[in-house]
Amino acid sequence: SWQSASMSTPSNSWSAMRGPEHSGQASSMPSWQNNPAQDARARAIAEAEAAEAAARLEEEEALRALEEIERQEAELRACQQQLLLGQDPAYLARRQEEERAAARAKAEAEAAKKAAEQETLRKNATKDSLEKAKADAEAKWAVAEAKWGAAEKALMNTKTKEGQEAAAQAVAEAEAAEEQARIAEEKANAAKESLANIESSSAAPGSVPKPDASHSTLPTASTNNVSSNSPAVAANGGMQKATANNTQSTASYMGGVNNASANKTQSTASFMGGVYNANASNIQSTARNAGGQAKPETYASNYAQHTGSLSGHKAKPDPTPFTRLPVGGSSAREASMNPSIGEATTALNSTACASSEGTSTPNNRNIPGTPDCVSVAGEGMMNRTTSLATLDQLLDNDELLKLRGQMDQKVTEDRPARYGARHLNTPIVIVSSEINPWSKTGGLAMVAGSYAYEFAVRGHRTMAIAPRYANYPNCFKIGTASVWLDGQAHEVSYYHQRQDYGEGRGCDFIFVDHPSYHRPQGLYGDPAKGGEYEDNCFRFSILCLAATEAPLVLNLGGSVFGQEVCFIANDWQTGILPVYLVHKYKRNRTYAKARCMMVLHNMGYQGRYKKSKFPIDSFFGLPPEADADLQGHDMHWGLDAINLLSAGIKLADRVLTVSPNYAKEIQSPEGGQGLHDTLRDKANAGRVQGILNGISDEWNPATDPHIAQRYDQANFEEGKRRCKAAFQRELGLHEDPNLCLIGFCGRLCHQKGIHLITESIDWMMQNEGNGVNGYVQIVMMGKGETIYQTALQQAEANHRGRVCGYVGFDPAVEHRMMAACDILLMPSQYEPCGLPQMYAQQYGTLPVVHETGGLKDSVMGLWNEAADQETATGFLFCGFDKGKMMERLWQAMQLYRKNKPLWRQLQLNAIRSNYYWPGAIDEYEKNIDSVMEENAAAIW
Repeated sequence: SWQSASMSTPSNSWSAMRGPEHSGQASSMPSWQNNPAQDARARAIAEAEAAEAAARLEEEEALRALEEIERQEAELRACQQQLLLGQDPAYLARRQEEERAAARAKAEAEAAKKAAEQETLRKNATKDSLEKAKADAEAKWAVAEAKWGAAEKALMNTKTKEGQEAAAQAVAEAEAAEEQARIAEEKANAAKESLANIESSSAAPGSVPKPDASHSTLPTASTNNVSSNSPAVAANGGMQKATANNTQSTASYMGGVNNASANKTQSTASFMGGVYNANASNIQSTARNAGGQAKPETYASNYAQHTGSLSGHKAKPDPTPFTRLPVGGSSAREASMNPSIGEATTALNSTACASSEGTSTPNNRNIPGTPDCVSVAGEGMMNRTTSLATLDQLLDNDELLKLRGQMDQKVTEDRPARYGARHLNTPIVIVSSEINPWSKTGGLAMVAGSYAYEFAVRGHRTMAIAPRYANYPNCFKIGTASVWLDGQAHEVSYYHQRQDYGEGRGCDFIFVDHPSYHRPQGLYGDPAKGGEYEDNCFRFSILCLAATEAPLVLNLGGSVFGQEVCFIANDWQTGILPVYLVHKYKRNRTYAKARCMMVLHNMGYQGRYKKSKFPIDSFFGLPPEADADLQGHDMHWGLDAINLLSAGIKLADRVLTVSPNYAKEIQSPEGGQGLHDTLRDKANAGRVQGILNGISDEWNPATDPHIAQRYDQANFEEGKRRCKAAFQRELGLHEDPNLCLIGFCGRLCHQKGIHLITESIDWMMQNEGNGVNGYVQIVMMGKGETIYQTALQQAEANHRGRVCGYVGFDPAVEHRMMAACDILLMPSQYEPCGLPQMYAQQYGTLPVVHETGGLKDSVMGLWNEAADQETATGFLFCGFDKGKMMERLWQAMQLYRKNKPLWRQLQLNAIRSNYYWPGAIDEYEKNIDSVMEENAAAIW
């Protein structure tokens, strides 16, 4: 009320205080004149205004005090509610139960911690026991090995009674030492089993081991409930060299030395006979090792895990263990007992690797695939099958061995002595995506098949591994394994076929079976759809994983191959194999002494894929260190790329190409297909070499059963004349010995230069009055791109009786073509090696080739008739150009027509050339010796 009376309208109250005479009126008194009454009123007004301000402040303080009281009252009410709730029995019970549960959890956690500490102590103690037991077993096996070595020497001198007694004593000592070693091994096995139980009990129930980069996820092998993993080779044991004849003895660190009838030896008299029966397998003793190699019995390497457990590294077992089945033969009895074994099916239609994101070809040109069912034509007919005849082999192993023996007997003075390899005891493991005669799309299959034959004949224990694309006859399942890829386990099966080449030598062909391989459309892609299969990266990673397992777990002929092997990986499909060797196995001290040679057959295919689609860790199961090795470069993907071939080149111990010149070309930007820097770095380290492929012994006119008349250097003119006449009749060409017969056999595609030939046919057929043009016949056989198939058919239609344009392949006809033709055309844009030009020279047919790759290495050109007549074997042109080809082709046709003596000399030079495999294998043996004796290219 006081506020409204004194403050609501201060101006009015001030006017009232002044009196009516001052309301709205100006003072009549001058401003300078003193007026006491007015001054008093002014002071009263000022005091009233001050009082008014003080009242306002008091009001604000009162409001704040009121707010504080209200806040305190709210807090008091909340505290009262909490107090009332705390007195509720149900609430108090819940709180007490929660406190007791927390106490129990804490106690359990402390108990678990103590148990884990005790488990760790127990595990460490068991590991120490295992290490001691292993060391003791290794030492005792070393003693046993030495004792058996002494026994071997004693057995070599049993002609006298004293020698017999000494041999018996030596054998007894060796057996005693072996028994002690076995006891030590059993202790090691028990320690290992104890450690495994400890570790398995600590794992979560039902959990599946997950692969990681720090452990090799290898399957374990078992037979009759006894683990039969790989014997440690070299440092961890392995087959020793027999002292008498440098053959492999039956000794094995972990497999025992000449285990005889459960360690019960035969009498001394049995040693006199030289036969030392081992177990139930009748293994010949080392007493007869002077005449051959004894086969060791199955290794009982129970604790020598192939994942490096002898060095303290435990392998994580795969969920599915390796299962060994009885090794099957090819007998009719076994096939009848199991109809599913040996079931023959029609040949697989395989296709070439088409251009795609995983397998790009130079200049982005697709090479369409062709099925390759082989069918041998009879004499006098052309069986138009779809086999790649330039790469077919018509003879069986017995015939090839017979030819090899005949060739070896014809030793000439100018033939160099065969190289004396230092590592013939090193097993060879060949890994290829295709192998003749089971699967092939090109030269890779033929070369892989030749590796298998040649290394075995040389004396190496040899294994060749390829996918099982179809149900191959006489191949028998010998086991299964589980490998990790793409975040899970995948089961693969191993099928086996043994091919013997005499004198105890042969090759074990292993076919890896997985559902992803069973695609009849083609090996690498479906030609109807174009490109490669989207899962090729997966398919061939499975192959490489299975291939690295095979030497460790497959019991072949009584033993595994072991760790000290030399892998020969071929092309991009096996590029990941050296990566797994380094980052999965060697980092875990497995395959420590193994080496890998990477053979490049065609740089146009590299296995490029997106890293985001195939991650290094989750897909390949590799550690982060592998990322740099697999890193690829792509103009579209940038750094989101992996390159399998590049990775294989980086980590291989030696990179080999299929010709010396190709080894140089791939180090250039033009020939390296983007990998020239990597290859140049490898070459600077001395780890790149080119070796010209060899050709099979069957390509010999002196022994060829498919030609009209066999011939050699002494009668080649008459022999070729008869072969030419028969071939002209067979193909419906005019029979005229004076016409120059020109041949081509190969895939019909741009890379083979087929367009250079088809565009020159009219020029060759046109008679220009010079005695050369127009005096020509042409035979072209091949299959490939439709445009070139049509061109061949059109050329034949336009020049009946003078041109044979044959779409298809026939292997026997190819032999007859080499014997009948005067000139072979091979104008390939690039050719890493090439085989037809070498076939042709053996038959006295002179090649006209583009100066590239292996063509340059295998054809000696006639550049100067006077200077080169004693060495020239053909004609080379520089530049992938029709005009350049026609220039050299004219030289060849003109020489054939008008200079017979010089032509004959060139034919003789060509027939005398030697491009057979024994010379090439000598170079491979030198590289094997080098890589096995040098440090590995990548060391963990």
